[in-house]
Amino acid sequence: MKTLYITSPITKWKFDEDTTPLMIAEVRKRGGETWMATPRHIAVKDGVVAARCQTIELTDSAPFHIMGKEEYCPLGDFDVIHLRTDPPFDLEYYYTTIFLEMVPTNTLVLNEPNSVRYLNEKLAILLFPDFITETIVTFDVEEGADFVQSVGGKAVAKELSQCSSRGITLLEGSRESIVEKLQPLVSSGGGQIMIQRFLEGVVKGETRITMIDGEPLGYMKKVPAEGSFLASMDFGAVGQPCQLTQRDKELCKAVGNYLSRQGILFAALDVIDGHLSEVNLTSPGLMRHTNEVMGIKLEEALEDAVERWVKERKLGLR
Repeated sequence: MKTLYITSPITKWKFDEDTTPLMIAEVRKRGGETWMATPRHIAVKDGVVAARCQTIELTDSAPFHIMGKEEYCPLGDFDVIHLRTDPPFDLEYYYTTIFLEMVPTNTLVLNEPNSVRYLNEKLAILLFPDFITETIVTFDVEEGADFVQSVGGKAVAKELSQCSSRGITLLEGSRESIVEKLQPLVSSGGGQIMIQRFLEGVVKGETRITMIDGEPLGYMKKVPAEGSFLASMDFGAVGQPCQLTQRDKELCKAVGNYLSRQGILFAALDVIDGHLSEVNLTSPGLMRHTNEVMGIKLEEALEDAVERWVKERKLGLR
């Protein structure tokens, strides 16, 4: 099978942490071809979407990869294309999803570009009101301050385009101080911001659940660093074993069924005390961390699902 990964520049990769290298290694283990390109390598000429691509294979020593000669490839020549560029979801990302919708239907594009464009990672939780905490999305800082007071005077504000706990601000104190904190977020974050009741349980860990073809196949707690509430490895959180609660399982079933219908094969849910806080689907990560915590190989389950979807596509079932 011939697979293309559209990713951030390889100079930004962390080969000992990132999920994409694991995915590439698994495809190559199965005898497949692996290629990469960045969004800026994509072009449309005479109605054909193509990209300047290079083969990529991994090695055990620095620089941990070998790249082939750059070639101009129609994207329809690939069996599978993975969109693996990290947020923020900016105009470049938006246009990339449009280009990928032009790829011939014989190629499986993951995740489905139209769904990625529609399902903002933070706003997607609003589709599941039974599984989220009190939440407001607004431009109005005065309305935001009123909301914080209505949920007990402590909340978090989230910029909608960010990831990995960036753009998250704790809101507490006087109404005036909350307005002061919200104002720059509205001004610099692109408009609306999401504000949610602060969930105290986050200091004991946010559950990261890896969803493959609608099923929760990996999970761990991301426990914040001492004195922090940010459950992100970028801010010092550590992964710890956990079990899914009954509510977690109900949440996964509801969200997983929806994601599969939308062509989202690979996603990751963040859950705090049974409350869905984010749906990661632009470039789900932490696969290596989850593998280490659980002693599993999620990349094998992922590639099994990819191969299954490719077969279903060829049979006209997907």
